[in-house]
Amino acid sequence: RNDSLRELNRQSEREHIMTVLAQTQFDKREAARILGISLASLYRKLGERRISAPPLQN
Repeated sequence: RNDSLRELNRQSEREHIMTVLAQTQFDKREAARILGISLASLYRKLGERRISAPPLQN
């Protein structure tokens, strides 16, 4: 089952990171500042949670 507290925390964190990234138009340095984490930590979390920038629209 995927309803463990750890999994819920990971999903909640992923959603929050995605929200902040959208608010900052994927400015990772600004997103890290808002989240209160280092830029390196943000990059690590992006990789762990498989978060990437949306494709550019023309």
